[in-house]
Amino acid sequence: MRYVDGPRDQDFGTWRLWQVPGLVLRGVWLDSAGRRQSFALREDYRQGARYDIQTLTVSGREPGLTCYSSSLTRDYLHLRDTLSLGRRHLQVPTLSARKRQLLAAFERNGDTSYYLSVRLNDFNLLSYQNFYELYSIGGGRHNGFENGLLDLATGHRITLASQLQSGYEPMLRRLLTSHLRRDFGKEPAAPGQSVKSERLLDLPTPDDVSFSGLVLTGAGLEGSYLPEDIVSVLGPETKVYSIPCPVLIPYCELRPLVRPGTPLARMLAARGLW
Repeated sequence: MRYVDGPRDQDFGTWRLWQVPGLVLRGVWLDSAGRRQSFALREDYRQGARYDIQTLTVSGREPGLTCYSSSLTRDYLHLRDTLSLGRRHLQVPTLSARKRQLLAAFERNGDTSYYLSVRLNDFNLLSYQNFYELYSIGGGRHNGFENGLLDLATGHRITLASQLQSGYEPMLRRLLTSHLRRDFGKEPAAPGQSVKSERLLDLPTPDDVSFSGLVLTGAGLEGSYLPEDIVSVLGPETKVYSIPCPVLIPYCELRPLVRPGTPLARMLAARGLW
């Protein structure tokens, strides 16, 4: 395993498994000095959710444009055991209902794909993210996000904004900008220059809509940006190699912005950060 942090990287060690991945993973951990330590990892969903990711695709041609075929592919998050956990309202539609929804949303103007990933599934919080790509016929490429956050203790859908203090936006922008500059090896502001005078990253989109680049992960709050957003802050000489570009704020730094009594505050307390 290699840990990478901006321009620096360091070898910490290697995981070696003795079996095909299943409910229990057994193997040995070799650190950078060659020392060995056996391990056994077991699945535990006492504060998480069992889930599957199911993928559906529809495709077709627009009449009169026989040379162009369009498609729509979408991943769906399917939570297991919703009935036994008292989360009946979180049940996903049946397969046939999802196919009807997909057909209703299908527009024959290019290829669109939604790739779903679960970013946090612990401490009774489930955070997931759909990254979408649209390649339009006769147009260009468009990217965006569709995020979701569930409080598994109550089975309710919540927003990230509801977990943060009122007026969090300016401080959150400064934190994101600080970590962006650190990740790209940029020098801090010159002595005597106010940090407020620096160009700050915008928040990807307001959090009260579904399309947002802010998502909770196992390590912290992650903001995702397109290259033009990064260049607008760091300058035209900046080279961005990933689309989207992630910027991470660790939970220990996010903690002053978290609203007391929220599910996010509950998670930080369980981690010893509150």
